[in-house]
Amino acid sequence: MQYEALKDLPPCIAVKFTTLQNKPNVFHELTGLPDRMISNMIRKDHRSLKVDTPAEFQTIEDYLLHRPMLFRCAVQHQITEGTVEYTLVRTWRAWYAVLINPWHSTIQQFLRPLLTEASKHANAGDKFCLEIEFGKCVKDWFRRNVDDGSCCTEKKTTLTGMGICIYNYSTPLKVCSNPWIIGCCFPFWFLFGGPCYTVQRKIRFYDRKAKLRGISVSRLPGEAEKIHTITPRRRNTRAVVPINE
Repeated sequence: MQYEALKDLPPCIAVKFTTLQNKPNVFHELTGLPDRMISNMIRKDHRSLKVDTPAEFQTIEDYLLHRPMLFRCAVQHQITEGTVEYTLVRTWRAWYAVLINPWHSTIQQFLRPLLTEASKHANAGDKFCLEIEFGKCVKDWFRRNVDDGSCCTEKKTTLTGMGICIYNYSTPLKVCSNPWIIGCCFPFWFLFGGPCYTVQRKIRFYDRKAKLRGISVSRLPGEAEKIHTITPRRRNTRAVVPINE
């Protein structure tokens, strides 16, 4: 099977991660490609890509545009409802193996401009960091499938494990750029040089973050959609902690 035949497959395919563990060739059967032709990005260090030369960036660009990318993501949807007596927290959790098909036209339209712009900076010798998040479409899909539509005080969906970072010098320090951290710890952020770091980062680096939006997620048949946990809590207790890597 040639890569071009992947154009007919969906842009994003999800399967329970336990299925991939029990049947490692599930995506090989779907795509017809051997495992070595699928970019395995299950581990966190596989998704942090440092390049030292424009040639190395070109190699990574070719991989991202032409080889399917396999991720493992942890996704959780949480609904919190409060009454006078207690707080009820309902949580749906799951681990998925997700295949992103870069040959699909929507993925090409998303990736090519980002990689082209970053390539210009790499060729010019600029310092850059490109962060690409593929998980929003999976997060939205999971929320639609498990949310029971009830009225509540709070709804929250989290996902980890589907981001790629390509850089040639360093990645931004999230502690210095996160609005929540800056707002809650402003005196410490200011005292330890947060403003100087932020200004220097904007002047000396090309930092770009992009999220893949608006694509459909196909689920391989025979997979359960919901993992449902109901946890009653007393008022003012801590909510269920999101699962992370």
